[in-house]
Amino acid sequence: DAGCFYVAPKIIGRGRPLIDLPSPETMDHGWRLEDAEYTQLGSDLRIRGEIGYPAREGGSECLQD
Repeated sequence: DAGCFYVAPKIIGRGRPLIDLPSPETMDHGWRLEDAEYTQLGSDLRIRGEIGYPAREGGSECLQD
């Protein structure tokens, strides 16, 4: 799986959630964007990469079951 995200230099307050997922208990339980590529588009930033799923406790390597 891959992800592509755009970041604009704007402060809009609380805004809306990007993805409807529960918050991770620790940073290690968060999803990572691996092999990320960064491209500046005007004043915006495009970030693309492969989604690295967090490891489950008990040894499974990803959440893609």
